[in-house]
Amino acid sequence: MVVRLGISALVLIAASAALRLRVPRGVPLWASLGAGALIFGLNFSLLYIGELTVPSGTAAVLWGVFPILTAFGAAALLQGAEPLTVRGLGGAALAATGLVVVFWAQLGTASLTGLLAILGGIVCAAAGALVVKRFAHDVHPVLFNALGNATGAAGIGLVLVLSGRRAVLPPTPEAWGALLYLVVVGSLLAFTAWAWLLKRWPATRLSFQTVLSPLIAVVLGALVLEEDVGLAFLAGTALVLAGTWVAARPRAAA
Repeated sequence: MVVRLGISALVLIAASAALRLRVPRGVPLWASLGAGALIFGLNFSLLYIGELTVPSGTAAVLWGVFPILTAFGAAALLQGAEPLTVRGLGGAALAATGLVVVFWAQLGTASLTGLLAILGGIVCAAAGALVVKRFAHDVHPVLFNALGNATGAAGIGLVLVLSGRRAVLPPTPEAWGALLYLVVVGSLLAFTAWAWLLKRWPATRLSFQTVLSPLIAVVLGALVLEEDVGLAFLAGTALVLAGTWVAARPRAAA
């Protein structure tokens, strides 16, 4: 994780310099650093710890609470810009139910520590997104991503040093390929796009990415790995899409 975030931070810092982006001062700077610590440091670390013992299906279902947490947090932190609505909460609950249907067969026993770690990571991710939306929305997405990745890498690196451990480089070309994919597609492209969208969309609407992402993974598994897709996936996907449409559509469309 340190290697991934470190490489991403260096590339994004270079991109920020090439774009002549100015580092913010005051509240936007501290908000960017704090959000980076929450999203890239604590969230990633807790998810890694949790998924050592928690089945992937269970982890995907747990992420179904992310839109609900974001809705409550936005109502409390964003000064009335994104109030709680029955439509929003109902759609989030419907989407979460859809994830349960999709991954029901994969739900298994998991340690309490692992479950709490994943839930802690989800809370950190939701809090980080709201901090960005409230206090750092004017920071350029590339620059925010650079600051966030650098903060996450520094925080995780410090924990490794204090615990007497060290970062390990990928041992094989295949592992390097997987790492570089995560750097380019995940850290550089996806998170920059996420920050760009967060400046323009309500945080509650964008939060539904977490219930859609597992479905995309299942579809890719079927296309690339020829994994079976059954009726449960189709039924659960219908619920997720319906919940997302109900909660995330613009008010004017309602």
